[in-house]
Amino acid sequence: NLSEYEQGLIPISNLTGDGIVNLETALSRILNLGEEVED
Repeated sequence: NLSEYEQGLIPISNLTGDGIVNLETALSRILNLGEEVED
């Protein structure tokens, strides 16, 4: 659920804002890799 996903981000954001940036970058890479595989 989105709520569970958001709850997982809260502790990370509390530790460091960089954690969110790294997470977004990792997700972007995963999505990009997935698109490359499909293409």
